[in-house]
Amino acid sequence: MKEMHRVAGREAEVLKGKRVVAEGEVIKLKEQFNKLPSEESVKRREGGGTNLKTRLEAVANRSGRKGLKVSPRRDVGGSAEASGNVNERFHFIEAQKKDLINYKKSGLEMIYHEAGLKLRAVDLIIVDIAEYRADKALGKETNGSKDNVSDEPVHEVSDDSPADEEASVSEDGRSVEL
Repeated sequence: MKEMHRVAGREAEVLKGKRVVAEGEVIKLKEQFNKLPSEESVKRREGGGTNLKTRLEAVANRSGRKGLKVSPRRDVGGSAEASGNVNERFHFIEAQKKDLINYKKSGLEMIYHEAGLKLRAVDLIIVDIAEYRADKALGKETNGSKDNVSDEPVHEVSDDSPADEEASVSEDGRSVEL
């Protein structure tokens, strides 16, 4: 009988220990549950909260251009290709400049003489070599180049020609815009 009493006492102690552990887990779970946002607080936050990140992303996604806008001054075909070539050339020249900055002056002078260019300051040498390499790799720049001569006619005006104010007035005294 005493033996059964001891066994029952041990079982009671084990059960009390398990109960304490279970109560501890319940308390932890309640704390975690309270930390989680409830549905009401989520609705409140979405409605009038200051969640600036999501609002900024929404505005940024809305305002992004989906395609080309049609306007009278934009050429749909040619300008995109021309600007792509200019951008490609610009990026190529910038990459060459980054590479050439690491060279010493003597190394730059050797490259410069091989290219057949006139000797100048180191910064200008770097720019000239980068443009020379871009010309070799991508072809000569056709528009906006300082070396190319424009095919547009040049109108020479003599000093004794009438001033703009005089030329804009017609014979009967009305002003004429040219």
